[in-house]
Amino acid sequence: MTISYSPAELGAWERPTVFDTPEWIDAWSGATAENLTASETITVSGTPDPAVVPLYLMIDSPFWRGYETDAQVGSVWDEPLVVVPSLYAVYGPAYLRTAESIRSVVTTGLDRANRWQAAGLLVANLPQAAAGRWAQTCPPTARICLDIAYYWDVNNHAAATLQQVGGHQRRDWRRRWRRAREHGVQLAETAAGQSAPALAQVLELANQSAIKHGIAPLYDQTTFSRVASLPSARLFYAELNSRILAGILTLEHDRSLYLWAGGIDYAALAEHSPYLFLFYELITMAPSRGWRRLEFGRGNYGFKQRYGFHGTPLWSLFFASDVSTALRYRDRLSVMHDRLSDFMRP
Repeated sequence: MTISYSPAELGAWERPTVFDTPEWIDAWSGATAENLTASETITVSGTPDPAVVPLYLMIDSPFWRGYETDAQVGSVWDEPLVVVPSLYAVYGPAYLRTAESIRSVVTTGLDRANRWQAAGLLVANLPQAAAGRWAQTCPPTARICLDIAYYWDVNNHAAATLQQVGGHQRRDWRRRWRRAREHGVQLAETAAGQSAPALAQVLELANQSAIKHGIAPLYDQTTFSRVASLPSARLFYAELNSRILAGILTLEHDRSLYLWAGGIDYAALAEHSPYLFLFYELITMAPSRGWRRLEFGRGNYGFKQRYGFHGTPLWSLFFASDVSTALRYRDRLSVMHDRLSDFMRP
């Protein structure tokens, strides 16, 4: 399996994302969605500033089980796994670019894997260019494309931004947005940690959306509350007569808005198109808020491709703890990669 990338892509994720910040790492230390039995932060040199990278001993993760469900494979791992970062972080530490910093993470991660009796180290969710750089520095046992993250770069004028959508889809999108407005649907926004009732409703919608797509619920109240407590966390939702039709828990960082987790009331889909309404509102407000990129997150591939969102494949590199472990998991991950590629294909 060969990873190829263009020079233009190299600069796209060179800056730390919100998932590389101390605030995110601290919030995730109290999250309970995954079964993490050990964790450690390591300081990595070889970067302009010393970087702090989290390592987790993962026993179980709903996100990983969701990938197994999508790929229609059985349980891949027979033993715990060291992961960097959590699978709930959309992007891994792509900003680590020097051979010294990459080797430091891999060497330390494999040392912890042996100490914690784990299968090995999984460096998760690297954009393609970064994955190529890591693989060239430290050849992995296996490479697997787990997901696609979607985004839009926002122009100074919303109308110009929306030109990225094909003519038919753009007209349909505007028609649906206008109809929702005429029906009384409104955009609401709040600091995520200051609206417990709305946060609870968005959590319920997010888990219902996972079930709708055939996977188990991905979030729990503690995890949602921890992420919502971040200073950059905002809750956006489409509301009609105090009923939330769709909502998203977002994080703002470095002129980007990350749509981290959200869901939709599918009973309102046909009449009000609440997700399209919500996305349209966020795009039109982006210039005034200073957002240069909207990160629409993972999943829902057909919808996002249909409306012209740009996608970047997210690659994960597995480094086995020993030769026998490498033999055990290499083929399993190869099969999972092939099946996920088919699943994500438009």
